[in-house]
Amino acid sequence: MSNKEPWLAVNLSRLLPGIGQIYSGKRLKGYIILVSYFFFMGLGISLMISSDGNLLVGSAILITALTILPIWNMFDAYYSAKNRNSYEFETERKQNKDAWLAVFLSGLVPGLGYVYLKKWVLTTTFIVYYLILTAATFNSPIFLVFVFFLQFIVSPIVLYHVYVSTPVRRERSQRTIRRFVGIWFILNLFLLIGTRTFIFQPNVVAGTGMPPTLQNKDRFIVNKLIYKFRLPERGDMVLYSRTEPQDDMEGDWFTFVLGLPGDTIQIKEEQVYINNQLLNDTTDIKFLLDEFKEYGWNNPQVIPPNYFIVRTISNEENKFGLSIIQRENIIGQITMRLHPFDRVGLVEEQENKPD
Repeated sequence: MSNKEPWLAVNLSRLLPGIGQIYSGKRLKGYIILVSYFFFMGLGISLMISSDGNLLVGSAILITALTILPIWNMFDAYYSAKNRNSYEFETERKQNKDAWLAVFLSGLVPGLGYVYLKKWVLTTTFIVYYLILTAATFNSPIFLVFVFFLQFIVSPIVLYHVYVSTPVRRERSQRTIRRFVGIWFILNLFLLIGTRTFIFQPNVVAGTGMPPTLQNKDRFIVNKLIYKFRLPERGDMVLYSRTEPQDDMEGDWFTFVLGLPGDTIQIKEEQVYINNQLLNDTTDIKFLLDEFKEYGWNNPQVIPPNYFIVRTISNEENKFGLSIIQRENIIGQITMRLHPFDRVGLVEEQENKPD
């Protein structure tokens, strides 16, 4: 029976729950943990974003999948590897600093592995470098670039270097660090690309914005997954794509949803009524887009299936109009401001709804 590195098992389980158990020889247990992890992740997200779900229960399940399960899993991975090792191997392993423990600590906080190894010059250099860059970029848009740089450029280098800086290493695992760092980088890259493509997309306001919710140069997050499970709702702030040029408004735009498929809309003297209720913010609406004039909605009209009435920005400052968009052009719901940091927080629903 071959010996296993307990802290390598922990590092592998940190990448994906269950992998450490598989490495330790507990294959069935590892696969059960891995499948359970993805199952509870999916269940929690679906309950949170589904109109028929339960936000509280979904949040509890997701928190469990992201915190409690991974933490327990790492402890279990450690003992799954340790309990199969020979007494001689464990005695030898505990006599010196553990290279894989140093890697684990650096994965938690970049540079922490140097503290464990008592490499004080490297520790001081890294901390000073980290603090200077953080202070210089913290309240600016390039802070996100710094975080990306730290995660994808600095961290892999630190993980490898802290391993090879360990005084004593077991030869059988020395080549494994390259594979580990490569897998770490690839998984993080796939997570970034997959998250941006299918789940969350960062964006920035370029122009007037829609005060006070979003202002010029605000950075925000778009939830691209939520409308896979439900239709946009009245009051949602959404990002949508205009596929045809119109009044220099081609591209991605953000707006509030005002009218839903099946609603009855009527425009009388530049006052907007949805389901015979006056829209609160119509005092600001001073123009109508040509598409509305073509529809002739001065008479009551039913919004067609898969179409939505949204609020749009006019060429006049602080004046707004209306537009009609298709569901397929809605990219997702704007859920959170990321920058500036004094305005970070959730984007709440539009208050200007029909009375």
